[in-house]
Amino acid sequence: MARVRSNVRLEFLACGFALLCMAPSRQFPGVRRFVAVTPRAGEADPARLAVVATDQTSDGRRIALRAVVRNDGDEPVAGIRLVLRLLASAAPDARELDRFYKFLEVRLPPGGTEIVRWDVYTVYAGQTGASGFVLEAYAARKGDTSFPPPAGWKDM
Repeated sequence: MARVRSNVRLEFLACGFALLCMAPSRQFPGVRRFVAVTPRAGEADPARLAVVATDQTSDGRRIALRAVVRNDGDEPVAGIRLVLRLLASAAPDARELDRFYKFLEVRLPPGGTEIVRWDVYTVYAGQTGASGFVLEAYAARKGDTSFPPPAGWKDM
């Protein structure tokens, strides 16, 4: 009788494992992605730095943004001002929902890069539909030249 119970338990566990393996993968409804939007071409800003967004995800309350800032100029950069604009859609002319600012105390040699990890908490992180963002980087100082903050800059 003990052997029969043992076999029944083993078969029960095997069936349960098989059902778990066949179940569809879990979907986390709060996780969503934002689309990087290329800003409209404007006049050249000598303080502007190149930015590449490498990853961006939202869990419904926070946007985890990962990017790389690159100094393409011939002079070293001291200090980087970041501006993140959240947009209502993934279009350059979309309505701006929110704006965030961050200052990085870093030094970039010519051709140097800086990895950016920025977690932004906003009510717009959980909105439905396609959303976009624009991430801009500006040098605080290039070589011997200091630059004023970008328009609308707020010290945090």
